[in-house]
Amino acid sequence: MAQDLKTCETKIVKCNSGGPGGPPDLVACADATKFCDSAALTPVENRGRSKYDVRTSTGKEGKFFKTNPGSAVGFLRRRDVQTKLGVTKLGVPQAFVQSNLEVREAFSEFTAYDTTSFVVDLLDGGIEVVVLAGNYDYITNAIGNLNWMTGLKGKDNYGEKLRAVQPKTLKYPKGGVLGTVRALKYATTGAKIAFINVTDGGHYSDLNNPRGIQRSFQDFLYGRFW
Repeated sequence: MAQDLKTCETKIVKCNSGGPGGPPDLVACADATKFCDSAALTPVENRGRSKYDVRTSTGKEGKFFKTNPGSAVGFLRRRDVQTKLGVTKLGVPQAFVQSNLEVREAFSEFTAYDTTSFVVDLLDGGIEVVVLAGNYDYITNAIGNLNWMTGLKGKDNYGEKLRAVQPKTLKYPKGGVLGTVRALKYATTGAKIAFINVTDGGHYSDLNNPRGIQRSFQDFLYGRFW
């Protein structure tokens, strides 16, 4: 797996041969995605682990949910709901599609494309950025997220300064300990950044700790992390 990941890195570099924010080589990107998915995900799946929550097997992630709202398909197909949302056509309800394959395929072309330069653009523009990941999530894992965040550099050494911030426990009266947070405001651009590592969280951290996630989202909106 270690050797395959080195090959994966080489393929990702080729995908991003246009430079930060530049045009991707879509043929190389497709090759990188196919190879890297196999290199990184297949070993986990072969061990019977879920890529969304390594504590359990695929399809069993729900046993760690604090709430399970069920499917929203039926709700979103109701005439009154669609009328409120303004998505009916001539008053006729439309069939809600949970996952649009055409849209998914369009996005999948850019799976191996490095978009971190666009995050730098946000920070350079003084925008607030928060990244959240569950500590048991594999496919969008906390270690990987923090790794690219600490490499961000634009009008300020965003990543280097974030790396120096010690994580603090994030705890709420309802929801208990959500996890840890690293938060920083940059005097140069006025931008703010935060990274939340959700304790006992998987890919669906909002279901693992719904109260904590809701409170943390409110903290982000009202700037209470900084």
